[in-house]
Order: sequence, then C-alpha cells, then structure tokens
Amino acid sequence: MEINTISIDCPFCADGKIKMGGVEVDCPTCNGTGYVNWGAHIIPGYVFATYKIVEATDATEYSALSSGNKTAYGMIISLGTVDLAEGTSTRTKLWDMFGAETTTRANLETLVE
Repeated sequence: MEINTISIDCPFCADGKIKMGGVEVDCPTCNGTGYVNWGAHIIPGYVFATYKIVEATDATEYSALSSGNKTAYGMIISLGTVDLAEGTSTRTKLWDMFGAETTTRANLETLVE
C-alpha cells in the first residue's frame, strides 16, 4: 500500500533550526529540514489523525459508552487531528472513557508509545 504524503513547513521553526539553551540546534520536529511530511502519522510525536483513534477503538467497548461519552468521542474524532501527549485534555478524556483493562486503551497506549 502506498501512502501519499505532502510536505508542509515545520510549525516549530522557520529554517530547520531552533535555540535551546542559547545554542542553535536542528529542530527535533523536522530534523533540521524546515518541513514535515503530512501523512498517516502526523508530526510531532503525539499528534495523530483521528482515523487512528477510530481504528484503535473496539466496537463493543464503544457501544458500551454512555450517551455523553459517545458525544464527546464524536467531537474528538471530528477534529481531524488530536494531540495525545500526556496531560492533554483529549488524552485524559479518552483514557477516562476506556478503562485500563480495555482493548481500546491498550490500542491507544500502543499508538502513543
């Protein structure tokens, strides 16, 4: 399967360089290139296309969600991209919806590793 990607300007630097502790270094997001590839796994690290959330969701576990959680889940996946870094409200909400022993949580944990 071929994945088509497009390159976009890096959202964190202008020319592939950033200052860290007063020293100019290669931007860790774009590895010094000044652009990132937009594709199946979106950079930076914890930002994902929401179809990845849908693919990680177990249908039976989704069906068992409360009406309010189904509404929140629908809002999350309608965003197009989500940041699942630790401490973000999106991650917290999804982790609360799908408990530690669920297939969906295990799939989401694998996604963010």
